[in-house]
Amino acid sequence: MSQGSRPLTDDEIKKLKDHFTTIPYYNNLERDKMIIYTGLYTGLRISELLSVRVKDIWDGENVSDYLCVQKGNTKGKVAGKACPLYADCKDMLKHYILYYKPRDYLFPSPQGRALCYRQALRVVKRHFKECGFTGKLTTHTMRKSFSSKLYKALQGDLVSLQQALGHKNISSTVSYVQPNREKIQDVIKNLEY
Repeated sequence: MSQGSRPLTDDEIKKLKDHFTTIPYYNNLERDKMIIYTGLYTGLRISELLSVRVKDIWDGENVSDYLCVQKGNTKGKVAGKACPLYADCKDMLKHYILYYKPRDYLFPSPQGRALCYRQALRVVKRHFKECGFTGKLTTHTMRKSFSSKLYKALQGDLVSLQQALGHKNISSTVSYVQPNREKIQDVIKNLEY
């Protein structure tokens, strides 16, 4: 795995979900929770998530099937992207939009502008710390967690993972996945010539 942030384990994701059901209410709780959940469910970079406007996913009654990011807000600014939204994520986003009522940006700052990276980083680190998670955890942890789960679901298909993450080079994609050390050891132990 690369030197950057690490993905969350399945147990940590469960603990994070439990955390959000038990934490005392505070003013931006719904927004903060949805930043983390949307990052985990879509694998988008935090800059892409923070650029999403309500009108990009909400028609006034329903959340669209895709979370679309304009090309000017993607890495490299070469092409936009459309991320399919998992049914649970759509339901959570609908509840969030109806409850929190963001006007322009999906994840607004207190002034109504898009939340900035530093604010999002503080949100993520706060909740990871409250859950007792250790190690290098940043906003990119959500993208790495998504990548790890998708890699397993794709049964190790790196080319499909590369496509899903929008990487130009497969070497970037490889840095997102962890080798299965137990599987490697088992295969080596059972090699036949």
